[in-house]
Amino acid sequence: MDKYCVNRNDRYVIEQSNYKEWERILFNNRSLINRLDLVKDQHTILLKAKKILEHRFNFLGYNYFTDEVSNEPNITYKPINWHYDPSTKKQFPQKDWYRSVRKNLPKGGDLKYPWELSRFHHSILLGQAYSLSGDEKYTMEFINQIIDWIDNNPLRYGINWSNTMEVGIRVANWSVAFLFFIDSPLIKQNFLNRFFGSLREHGIHIYRNLENLQPINSNHYIGNLYGLYILSSIYPFIEKSQTWHTFSKHELEKEILFQTDEDGWDYEASTTYHKLVTEMFLYTHIVGEYFNQPFSSIFVNQLKKMLDVINVIEKPDNTIPQIGDNDSGFLFPCDINNDNLKTNSLKYLSKQYNLNFLKKGGGDFYLYKNSGYYIYKSNELYILLITGPKNLLGLGSHAHNDILSFILNINGKDILIDPGSYVYTSDHSMRNQFRSVSSHNTLYWDGIEPRSLNDGLFKLKNVGNIEIDPVKGDESGFYFKGKYVYGNRHHQRTFSLNAKEKIIEVNDEASHEGANLIFNCSPGNIVKEIGDGFSINNVLFKFNNLNNIKIRDSLFSPSYGKAQMTKSVVVSLDGTRTDYKISYN
Repeated sequence: MDKYCVNRNDRYVIEQSNYKEWERILFNNRSLINRLDLVKDQHTILLKAKKILEHRFNFLGYNYFTDEVSNEPNITYKPINWHYDPSTKKQFPQKDWYRSVRKNLPKGGDLKYPWELSRFHHSILLGQAYSLSGDEKYTMEFINQIIDWIDNNPLRYGINWSNTMEVGIRVANWSVAFLFFIDSPLIKQNFLNRFFGSLREHGIHIYRNLENLQPINSNHYIGNLYGLYILSSIYPFIEKSQTWHTFSKHELEKEILFQTDEDGWDYEASTTYHKLVTEMFLYTHIVGEYFNQPFSSIFVNQLKKMLDVINVIEKPDNTIPQIGDNDSGFLFPCDINNDNLKTNSLKYLSKQYNLNFLKKGGGDFYLYKNSGYYIYKSNELYILLITGPKNLLGLGSHAHNDILSFILNINGKDILIDPGSYVYTSDHSMRNQFRSVSSHNTLYWDGIEPRSLNDGLFKLKNVGNIEIDPVKGDESGFYFKGKYVYGNRHHQRTFSLNAKEKIIEVNDEASHEGANLIFNCSPGNIVKEIGDGFSINNVLFKFNNLNNIKIRDSLFSPSYGKAQMTKSVVVSLDGTRTDYKISYN
């Protein structure tokens, strides 16, 4: 038992004599808020915080609303339903043991919704509002929600303890959010006993339920370590904190190398999961620097590479493209709209902590051979071509059938896009539709998937082989030729960009007849069929050999839980090959 805390009858209690000590520690830690870039525009913060006071939550494409409440004196706090999925109106079990709760899930329910609410990102927002206004109603709401959650989520019971990563993100948010409120007169010993006790329970639960039992660990395990590290760094007086701190730092040093390749890419074949993992490593690095316990130079150099990946794949609108799964996950709500595709905050923090690691060579053309991304960027043109990682490690949990697909942005306007993810477990058919080869800008045959979608919603077996000729590229353009072989079929795609002439020449060859090409258009674009092809706005796609063209309605998911109508163009090949030119102004 450490010197600041005692445990009486399984209740975590702070000795009165130790108040000054923990107050001193937390007051010294409070300036960490500024290091994390967590104080934002006052007007927007207060508008959003007002909705939190009213228990109006907006996340993953849905509005969650319990009852309108007021934090004026004598108005009773109304509890929040922490186990509800607003997207399907399903209620999740509250009293089932955490290891068996997933055996009794409501059919069609999406557990990401109760998880997202219980991550408590909004507690940071309440803290920001209190810091900017000094209004104690935000403190009272923070206290009430914490106690409400503890009372209705007993340790290791219910859906909100069933995923250790969720526990890690929640405890990190709680740990930082409380720093905003430590000098409030409403913070009393009874609350601190409950709050610090639950922090301790969170830490013990994470440490005893680490998600590191797979041959290859994933972002979940990093989320476990992230939660332990943030908690133990800010609250060193909590029992077992030193053990958690030493362990999590050691494991983070290992995982940043195990879960990324030499180019700096996260191995899970998803741009948004790469960004999420980068945030975890970045925030732990910032916290380590703040407490004068820096990570190794090897860790920092790999983090720089991860950040550089984001710099390179960033589009003109300061967002990253969606490749692979996107569950709209983020950590601290540094972007006021919680847009997990935005890069502004990461770029700002990279600069503040001297973590810029700009790639050298290649002009406007960037090659990531190990992870399978080829990017051309100029003031006019953005192309990202996907070949998939050399080795799809793990289960392929967040990968899609998108090999030899590409996205296209011209003059800052998205032309061809990746369709996104939409949902995970609530609708198996839609999950697989968005993962399917026929939803990506590549070649496909009806009813045939390069990697089977029938092995599980979070599994794509590493089958097939991609053969890539030597790639050449610079600011004037690039040449790419790749062949994807799976089963007894193959697709060969050749790209040739002449930036001066503003022409992209593409050749697609198929092993069998009956193949189709699909082009997913960004919503809002004007798509028209022309004599020998089609146009998207003023971008022309002209073919020299095709069977027919069909413009059809399709779906695009800009973020998890959201889907909107757009257009796709399906080109049926006449024979087994076609050449076409994409010209732009």
